[in-house]
Amino acid sequence: MGLKDRILGRRADSSTIAPDAAEPVPSDITILQPGAAVIAPAPQDTMILPAGQEPPTAAVPTAGHEAADAHPGDPLPYPPAPAASPGFRERARMRRRLRHLREVRELGFRDLGGLVFDQHRFQHPSEALVEGKVAAIDAVDRELRMLEEALADRRPLEELYRAGISACARCGTLHDSAANFCPSCGLPFSGLRPVAGMGAPELPPADGATTA
Repeated sequence: MGLKDRILGRRADSSTIAPDAAEPVPSDITILQPGAAVIAPAPQDTMILPAGQEPPTAAVPTAGHEAADAHPGDPLPYPPAPAASPGFRERARMRRRLRHLREVRELGFRDLGGLVFDQHRFQHPSEALVEGKVAAIDAVDRELRMLEEALADRRPLEELYRAGISACARCGTLHDSAANFCPSCGLPFSGLRPVAGMGAPELPPADGATTA
């Protein structure tokens, strides 16, 4: 086959080549039918920001916002997280704080009692001064009770021990430890003590004695 035949043959072949197969249309392109109305997209608000400023982000609602928006009677959407139990070092620090607060409260009681007594003795009452000391003792007492609850060391009655001072077991009057009798009710502090509900033992009748 000569050069001319090859050139003519290529031309003939190129004229008989079938068109390429149609490529698939992308999914983001919409094909409109003839006569269909074209709907323009809705305009969007634009914001011009200065250089270096990031665009604002939409606020994401959190559990705190949902709890704040809820009514008092509605249940919380998220249960409160349980409080973590204090560790060994934390409990030791809390116990030291508890002992300190007990001493401070006791000193506050003494100060308050002395203040009230002096006001009564000198006839110069001052309600504002008394209320201020009571408020200070109340703040100490509330913190002390919170620590007692956390440490499970609640003491409903605080017992004080002082050398040379005792209290009567019957009436509670304070007295000297060396005293033999209570100065208020006369209860003896030495020897046998009478117990309520206990009397002298009943002796059996003698021989020959008759009972009515």
